[in-house]
Amino acid sequence: MSMLKRINEDILVNIFRSAAAGKNRIPLRRAFSEFVRIFYGDGVNVASRSAEFLNEFYLRGIDVRCGLRSQVLMVGGPKNLRGNPRGGLDARLFYPSITCEQFISIARAMESVILERQVPHLTGGCLKAERRTVELDAINRKQHRELLSSVQKFMQRD
Repeated sequence: MSMLKRINEDILVNIFRSAAAGKNRIPLRRAFSEFVRIFYGDGVNVASRSAEFLNEFYLRGIDVRCGLRSQVLMVGGPKNLRGNPRGGLDARLFYPSITCEQFISIARAMESVILERQVPHLTGGCLKAERRTVELDAINRKQHRELLSSVQKFMQRD
């Protein structure tokens, strides 16, 4: 079985620098398009992949863990805010810019999400132990014996 390789940090820094074009920050919307390109490649179903990516981003709380408050992205930006039907508010307020460190931390978190989908037993960065039914039966018998012995000890004390 071949090992799954994680993206090298130097590659992520180079992607950030090319997207930032000499600045220290890039808009989060641009970062999302870069992430979708990195993880899914250029394909026909980019829109569905972007929606899936954003869904995982918010469901797992990656925005909060990385120090972002970007919930407005989820509802469509400044035009969808109550009391702002024409979208007169500046979109830059609602699409925050992120630094290179935030870019890398978001990439690492989303990389874990992608790896969890590729390997069925991978959750939270750890492989779950998979046991056969014989092993499960042995564990259940052992737990049952321990429970019976603890009940018998308790009954003998009384």
